[in-house]
Amino acid sequence: MLFIAGTVLTVLAPSFAWIIVGRMISACSQATLFAISLTTATAVMGQARQGRAIAIVTSDLTVATVLGVPLGALLGGGTNWRLPFAVLAAAAILGTLILAWTMPRTPAPTTGVKDEIRTLLRGPVLLAVATTVIGFAGVSIVFTYLVPLLTDVTGILPDTIPALLLAYGVGGFAGNLIAGRLADLSLGTTLVGVFVGLVITLAAFPLVAGYPAPMIGLVLILGLFSTATIAPLPSAPPSAASASQQGCCAGEDSAAQHSPSSASP
Repeated sequence: MLFIAGTVLTVLAPSFAWIIVGRMISACSQATLFAISLTTATAVMGQARQGRAIAIVTSDLTVATVLGVPLGALLGGGTNWRLPFAVLAAAAILGTLILAWTMPRTPAPTTGVKDEIRTLLRGPVLLAVATTVIGFAGVSIVFTYLVPLLTDVTGILPDTIPALLLAYGVGGFAGNLIAGRLADLSLGTTLVGVFVGLVITLAAFPLVAGYPAPMIGLVLILGLFSTATIAPLPSAPPSAASASQQGCCAGEDSAAQHSPSSASP
């Protein structure tokens, strides 16, 4: 409901300042929704398939991002900028009704705020959150400058950039699902492998930036590794916390994932 209220406020906003307020209100619901989605999917599929459950939920976010940006531009580009937000509000209302009908009923948690804070301050949880921030920061910074790097340095034609970014998104979708299955087999090995691959990929960018063919391959590999961290990383904090506190850990991990994006130039 908070997301719907913020989106409706954006549609009706009389000034740019109110648009910002509406988007901030909508954003407040993101971590909560993400945490509930992860814990519900894990509860339905079981702890043994936790990685796959997280991968399925976060893959939906990847697909929504890949499709939502061009659809939003298509709806608002030639008509009114309020139209995409109106469509989004209607979709959110429909989604809320579906969730209210299908979500399993769960008992209220027995833990309090102090218990959740103590869980978040545990060493393994803080280590997982710090790893999330560092990993997503590296990817976010590179992605911020990816398009000018490809056009101005590598010399790739601007007309081919959308197709390359689409391939990046497809690689990200596949990497998330693959990493989710591998995380169920060995969480530690998967995390080490993904971050080693990510470090090598990011380090190779300045070395091959002037060569189109290697850069195209590198962008595809980056897409594969960038989202391969999504499923294993949220699995780490819940494994260090009790079952009743998994949602709080998932919410903190979601905030850690998005903080590098807001800090990127």
